Amino acid sequence: MFPDDFKKWRVKSNYLCWLSVKDTRELKNYLRVAMIRGIKVAAFHEPDIDFELTAFAAEPGVKSARLFKPLDLALSGVVESVKPRRNR
Repeated sequence: MFPDDFKKWRVKSNYLCWLSVKDTRELKNYLRVAMIRGIKVAAFHEPDIDFELTAFAAEPGVKSARLFKPLDLALSGVVESVKPRRNR
C-alpha cells in the first residue's frame, strides 16, 4: 500500500506497537480522525464477521504519536510477564 514508507520504517525502526480501544465504535473514530489529520493508514476488515473493521495500522510520526497518546498498550495489565523456565 505504501511501499516507500514501509522501506523507510523497516530500516529506521522495524517496531510495531499494539494499542487498545474499548470497542469498534472507538476504533472507527480513531481511524476517521487519523484520516482527517492526513495520517497514512491501512485498515483491516475481518471477512468472518461480515468484513467488520478489526484493526488498522498507522504511519509513525508526530501526528500519530499525538493522536494515539491517550490509548493504552494492548493487553497491558492483563498478561503477566513470562519468565523463561530453568532446566532442572
